[in-house]
Amino acid sequence: MSRPTIVSTAQLTDTTQKALVVGAAVDTSTGTGGANLGSVTLNAAVAPVTTAGTLYNTAGVPIFGVVPLVQGSGTSGQIPKFTTGASGIVGDSVYSEANLTTIKGGGIVIASQAAGDVIYATSATQLGRVAIGTALQFLRVNAAANGYEFVANELGLTHLGGGSGTNSSGSATNVSTVAISNLTALDQLLVLVRDGGGSVGRPSLYNSTDSVTIQLLGYSIDISSEQTYNAFFLSKDQSSTTSVMSIGIGGLTGAGGGSAVSMTPCGFATAWTAPWTLALRHGGVSSGMYRYNWTVLKVAGQ
Repeated sequence: MSRPTIVSTAQLTDTTQKALVVGAAVDTSTGTGGANLGSVTLNAAVAPVTTAGTLYNTAGVPIFGVVPLVQGSGTSGQIPKFTTGASGIVGDSVYSEANLTTIKGGGIVIASQAAGDVIYATSATQLGRVAIGTALQFLRVNAAANGYEFVANELGLTHLGGGSGTNSSGSATNVSTVAISNLTALDQLLVLVRDGGGSVGRPSLYNSTDSVTIQLLGYSIDISSEQTYNAFFLSKDQSSTTSVMSIGIGGLTGAGGGSAVSMTPCGFATAWTAPWTLALRHGGVSSGMYRYNWTVLKVAGQ
């Protein structure tokens, strides 16, 4: 059988919408005006291609290959793929349109997957998961350096609260408070304070639950350009559940600049380990505005 003459695939018509078939017994050749090209109009009754082959032009030069479509192997929504050995094309559900839409929408699922999981590569070809940890835990590389795990903060620091603002009350005022709870006997509190303003009665750290002054800050503030910087450690004195010790250092900028280190014991009515409230308090503003910024951190004990 002689080889047919063809032109571009755009000029080939398959009215059954099954597959491209070339067969001299049913094809009709029409001229197109090209020196070496013709066209092929396919008959509607032509059967699908069942074996691979090659189409040539009249000069014997290969134009393109023909790959058979394996009949009855695909369903609606599937995507075609080559069979093993590339001898045909079949429909594939794994790469179906529905699955691709699901993946694009975030629908990838790992075995035993749960809300909050962290997904990571367990190998060059496999994904795995780490279940979410408990409140305030951190993610780190495990001891074997082959995966991840959630652990408590190894620095032992937990932010409890704080804030910033201004206050101009002429009487002693708690300008900001932080609720303290779940302390152990060995836990400590680290309190960082920066404040300043006009003429302000000496600020302090204050237990507002028991109305007890814990620690006076470094200095009274006398002029608007002055600021104090203070850092204090509060801890339970081991002699009593309600005895508290404060050790800190404070500094003052401005005309009266200087620094001071202090250690002050005090007694609570409430146990250190029970819920209580820590306040930043000033002794009254006679002129100007008291400005403050403070942070309270828990330092975990042994």
